[in-house]
Amino acid sequence: SISNNMAGSLTREVITLQFGHYSNFVGTHWWNIQESSFCYDPSSSFQQEINHDVLFREGLTLHGDQTYTPRLLVFDLKGSLKNLPKYGTLYQTPSDGHETLWEGAVSVHESEPEPKNEFQMDLEAVLESENDRETEVSVDNRTLDQDPVDKNPREKYYDLDKNVSVWSDFLGTCLHPKSIQLVRDYLHGGSTSPFDVFGYGQSVAKDEHFYDEFESNLHFFVEECDSLQGFQIFSDVYNGFGGISSQLLEDLRDEYGNKSFLTFGVTPTEFPKETHKGAVHRILNSALSFGQLALNSDLFVPMSLAQEVWPHLGQARDFPLLDYKPALSYHTSAVLGACVDTITMPYRLLTPQAVNMNSFVNSVAFGERKIASLSLTFPLPIKDAIPLSSLLGSTLSRNGTEFLQSVTPGISHSSSLISQSAVIRGIPASLTHTPQQNIQSQNSVLHENPFEVCTTASEMVQTFLQNLHPQTQPVCWNVNQTFMVKPPFPNIFGSRVTNDGLVVDGYTRSESVRVSQTSVLSRLETNSGIASMLLSLIQWAKRVNISKHYLFLESGTEEETFKEMLEDLTSLSQRYVNP
Repeated sequence: SISNNMAGSLTREVITLQFGHYSNFVGTHWWNIQESSFCYDPSSSFQQEINHDVLFREGLTLHGDQTYTPRLLVFDLKGSLKNLPKYGTLYQTPSDGHETLWEGAVSVHESEPEPKNEFQMDLEAVLESENDRETEVSVDNRTLDQDPVDKNPREKYYDLDKNVSVWSDFLGTCLHPKSIQLVRDYLHGGSTSPFDVFGYGQSVAKDEHFYDEFESNLHFFVEECDSLQGFQIFSDVYNGFGGISSQLLEDLRDEYGNKSFLTFGVTPTEFPKETHKGAVHRILNSALSFGQLALNSDLFVPMSLAQEVWPHLGQARDFPLLDYKPALSYHTSAVLGACVDTITMPYRLLTPQAVNMNSFVNSVAFGERKIASLSLTFPLPIKDAIPLSSLLGSTLSRNGTEFLQSVTPGISHSSSLISQSAVIRGIPASLTHTPQQNIQSQNSVLHENPFEVCTTASEMVQTFLQNLHPQTQPVCWNVNQTFMVKPPFPNIFGSRVTNDGLVVDGYTRSESVRVSQTSVLSRLETNSGIASMLLSLIQWAKRVNISKHYLFLESGTEEETFKEMLEDLTSLSQRYVNP
C-alpha cells in the first residue's frame, strides 16, 4: 500500500459544497461513510485504498489539538441545526471570551435546548473524554486523538428512526468553523414565508454580506490546497437552494474555470401534505435548477428514490435487499449517500486505478451530454462460495437490465445506454475466480463463458455491462474495501442479509444484529431515458405557465429568459435521442 506521506504529493484536493436541507441529509451520510472507513489501529494490516486527504484537511484547535475535518461548505436555513453550534464542536465560537460593549440593561430570553438523541449523547461523551485523556492512534498512518473503541458510538447498535428530524441529529463528523453558512432571512420549516422560489435563492446569493461570508469561507479552504482539482456539489433542486447553488456555481465557474464541477441535484422521495401550489413551485424550481446547474457543471446528476417527480412524486424505487422507509429522509438519503460514495471513488483512490476528476467525468460526459443518471445494486446479492462471475452470468441469462436500480427519476430499465462507468466494491477475493462453464443465454443458445478470461472483479463487471449493452464501452473500477456500515447509518437491510453482508436464502437476521459491512455496485451512465426525463420536465414547466406565478417573476426570473432556458434543455435532450 502507498503511505499517506507518499500520497501527499499525489493528492489533488476536492472541495464539497452542500446546498439545502435534503442535500445536507445526503451529505451527512456521505461524511459519516468517509469516517467509517478510517483505520484507527496503527498496528493493523489493513490496506488503505482511499486517499482521505482528497476530501479532508488537517488543522489545529486553539488549544493546539490536531483535527481532521472535511473541506466543506454547508448552506441551510436558520433553525436547521438544532443542537449543532454554527461553528461546530471543535473550536470556540468567535464571541467566546469577549465582553459585551453594551452597558445598559440586558433582557435575556432563553429557549429550552432541544433534547439530544442517544447517538448524539454518546458522541458528546467521547468528545468530552478526549479533553481529559489523549490516546494516540492513526488514521491512514497519521497520528490523531481518539478514544478507545469500547466507547466509540460507531460500534454500537442504535435505532434512530424516530429521533432524526434534521441532518445534524446524525452528524458523526466534526466540522470546521468556516463550514456552515446559514440563510438568516428564512426559517427552516417556516410556513409564513417559505424558501420555495428559485429567485429567492438568487437574491440571497447576491446579497453583499452573504456573498462576502461565502467568499471568505471558500478562500480559506482553497488557499490550503496544493493542487485543487475541482468541486463536488450537492444541491436541492426543488426549492430556493437551487437558486443559491446556481448563482454561486456561475460565479465559481468564472473564477475557477479550469477546475472540474460535478453536481448532484437531489429531491426527497416524498413530500407529505404537498399542496397544488407546492407542486407547481417544485416543477418551476426544478426546471430552473436543471437548466442552470447543467449549464455550469461539467456533469449534472439528478437523484431521487422516487421513480417519477413530475408532476407528482411516483412510487419509491424497490431494492430487493433493502427495507427502507420512503417517508424518512434519514433512510432515503442513506441509499443516495452510499451510491455517491461508491461512484466517486475513482478520483479518491490511492491505488494505480486512480484517475483525476476530469477524466472520471469525461468517461461518460462526451458528445456535450452534460446530464447523467446513476444506478445502484445495494447490497449485491453475494452468496458464500458462489463466485461473482456465476452471479453476473446467471443475471445475464435472465437479461439482467433490472440488476441495477436507477436513483435518477424518470429513468426506466428499457432505456438505451450511450455510455457507462461503474465501481464495484467489497467483493471477497475468494469469489473473484471464474468457474470453467458455459452460460445459457435467454434464447437458449449455448455461448462460451464470457467471464473465463476475467481475473479481477472490475473485468467481470466490465464484461457483464458490455454484454448487457454491447453498443457501449464501459469503464470499471474495483475497490476491495467493503462498504462499512457503522452507526448512525440506518438499519435498512433486509433480513436475508447477514452481519458480513452476504445473502443467505431462508435466513432471518435477528433484530439485535446489525449488518456491519456489505458490497455495492454503482454505475454512472448517459442513456435515452434522460431525454424522456427532460422532456417531461419541460412539458410540465410549460403547462404550469410561469407568467401566472408572480412570486417567480417578482423575484427576478424573466419570462423570456425562462422560455430560452427551456429551449436549451430541449436541445440538450436531443443529444440523448439519436446518439
